[in-house]
Amino acid sequence: MMKNHWFFCLIAVTGGWWSCTKSATVTDDAFIVGDGSDVRLEVLSPYNEGVYFHGDTIHIHVLSSSPQELHGYSIRMANLNTGELLVNQYAHIHETALDLRHYWVNTVTELTTLVLRVEIVFAHTSNGRITEDLTLTCVPNSD
Repeated sequence: MMKNHWFFCLIAVTGGWWSCTKSATVTDDAFIVGDGSDVRLEVLSPYNEGVYFHGDTIHIHVLSSSPQELHGYSIRMANLNTGELLVNQYAHIHETALDLRHYWVNTVTELTTLVLRVEIVFAHTSNGRITEDLTLTCVPNSD
């Protein structure tokens, strides 16, 4: 009688383990949505190669949409002269449309090149993201 009890416990544990493993595989596959060709990313502002003076406000406005759920975004802006990260905004979201708005006041006092990178995550995979890079120039005020 005791042998039968252990046999049934072994079957229950093994069956439970297999059902969890199978479920995890299905969940992982559900995150793969394709190559991102159906994801729309539009940076409305700033304009690529825009020029900004010390004290100017750089308004960042991004629209993104997809028929599938998006999984996150990041907005980063770096000073290429110093390597300093000036803007670093990230969110893990689950939406089909994004209207992102952010701003940064130019504190740079010398001629500088900035790179703004907008990244939209459309799948939980290493290649499940699209990006757009813009180059901006900061110039000192002429007094």
